[in-house]
Amino acid sequence: PEKKKFDFPWMLFGIFSGILVGSILLSLYLYRFIRLTIYSIIAGSGIDRRSVDAVATLLYIRLAEDGYPIRQFYETPLDYAKQIPETKAFADRLTELRFRESWSAEQRKQSYADLRRLGSDTGRSMRRPGAWSSLKRVFTLRGILYRP
Repeated sequence: PEKKKFDFPWMLFGIFSGILVGSILLSLYLYRFIRLTIYSIIAGSGIDRRSVDAVATLLYIRLAEDGYPIRQFYETPLDYAKQIPETKAFADRLTELRFRESWSAEQRKQSYADLRRLGSDTGRSMRRPGAWSSLKRVFTLRGILYRP
C-alpha cells in the first residue's frame, strides 16, 4: 500500500489566521472608540479633577492620533507644551485648574469652560488638513498608546 504524504491544511490555517487578525483589529478599534466615548462622557459630567483630566486626555489622544508626539506619563502638560508650543495656553489653564486652591464657584466654572474651549480649539487648529490626513486620523490606532 502506498503511504499518503501529509498535506498541511493551508486553507484552514489561513481562515483561522484571518479570524484571529480580524478579531484583534476589531477589539483594538472597539477599545479606541469606547475609550474616547468614556473620556467624553467624563469630561462633560462636571467640574471636578476627573473631568479636568478627561479633557486633557482627550486632547492628548487626538494629538497622538494626528501624528504629534505622544505625551509621556512623566511629562507635565507644561513640559509637553515646550515640544508643541500651540498647547501652551491649554497647559497653563490645565495646570491652574489642577493646582489652584482658592476659587470661587463661578471662577472655577468659567475656568473649566475656558479649558474645554481651549482643548477643542487647540485640537481643531492643529488638525492636519487634507483627505489623506483625515483617513489616517480615522483609521489610526496610535491614540491607544497614550497613557494618562
